[in-house]
Amino acid sequence: MKYLYYILAICILAGCSSSFGEEEGGGRDAFVVRILDGNGSPVTENVRLDVYTVREDFNSLVPYADYDVTSGTAEITVYRPTRLIVTAVASSYNPVRMTVDNAVAGQSVDIVLEPRSGLRIMEYNVDYGWGYQDPAEADWESESARRKASFVQWVKKYDPDIITFCELNCFGFGTEERPDDIDADFQEFARQYGHSYASIRKQGGRNSFPTGISSRYPLSDIEKVELQTAPQTGYRVHGFLQAECEGVTLIACHLSSQDATTREVEAEEIAKRVSAEEYALCSGDMNSDSREDLAHLADGVWPNNRWWNSPPQYGPIDRYLDAGLEDSYYLVSDYFQATCSAKNGDELYDFSTISMTGMKVDCMMMTPSLAEKCDFAAIIQTSQTRRASDHFPYMVHLDSFR
Repeated sequence: MKYLYYILAICILAGCSSSFGEEEGGGRDAFVVRILDGNGSPVTENVRLDVYTVREDFNSLVPYADYDVTSGTAEITVYRPTRLIVTAVASSYNPVRMTVDNAVAGQSVDIVLEPRSGLRIMEYNVDYGWGYQDPAEADWESESARRKASFVQWVKKYDPDIITFCELNCFGFGTEERPDDIDADFQEFARQYGHSYASIRKQGGRNSFPTGISSRYPLSDIEKVELQTAPQTGYRVHGFLQAECEGVTLIACHLSSQDATTREVEAEEIAKRVSAEEYALCSGDMNSDSREDLAHLADGVWPNNRWWNSPPQYGPIDRYLDAGLEDSYYLVSDYFQATCSAKNGDELYDFSTISMTGMKVDCMMMTPSLAEKCDFAAIIQTSQTRRASDHFPYMVHLDSFR
């Protein structure tokens, strides 16, 4: 009987949608979304339409449905009045995030897409470099190759201009032509999804967890920073990668998973660098909570996941906030949304459980001047990303500022 209650609760929390991850189409119970260009014509190139609803007991977004739309129209199945958050992303247009307060079957809404401009920046912790395992284990290379190929096809749909990565464990080993260049194999990989420029902070390996940046535009002033925190904390850290691209200072970081004090030392150095620039951001897995997360969750709820169930640790993100940096996600959202799954065990990664929210440990912190240009932010929880890593990707759009 307890399993029946569990299934019923999941169905209620997810809005009883049967369309999660399916193609467009809903029938008589459908709420219709029309995707139009500035002339009022249907957009017929592929549009990624990701739909979320609000889990009221957490004040948190959870995935409802996701589609590849090529007809300019999507039908979202709803069975009761539902609050939906809809994001639409297409290569030739700027991304849009829309809140529908009362989606009802038989009604419709228009999303109007404007021609592409500005910058799209994505952050993604890709979980051991898409499956890096001990080389002595059978088939690790074929499994890693499969997951990387899946990522290439997926990321083309969102078509970011820049990606900051965590956990590039499979890279940094060079190529036959450039055996001593740790950027070479990562650059070769990035070209598969249209990024001609890429750099990685250090050589990969099972326990290396390098950060990296890839871009369709040139990267300059690249600095591979290895922080020395041992005198303060005694714990190792991953360091970070800093670069300039299209007038923005980028820092790709992955704060220590071992110790909160170490994370604070790292965050303080990163915040000092970022806050010294006008247009700058730090992006990555912070392994930390934020006071802003708690402010957006329902009373009495705090972020938690499958690794531990303890009160939040605010110190590292406080370093960013105290330096005047802003969390880009809360520039556009009134709701908490996890970037790290909550499901226990070895089953598919998931977005939440009956009692657990997951954690928003991935952040893109911006200087105030850059935050003014941020008009879109989305944590991408879909049928693809809930299987691909234990973290969800996170994308922002910056309006043109040069």
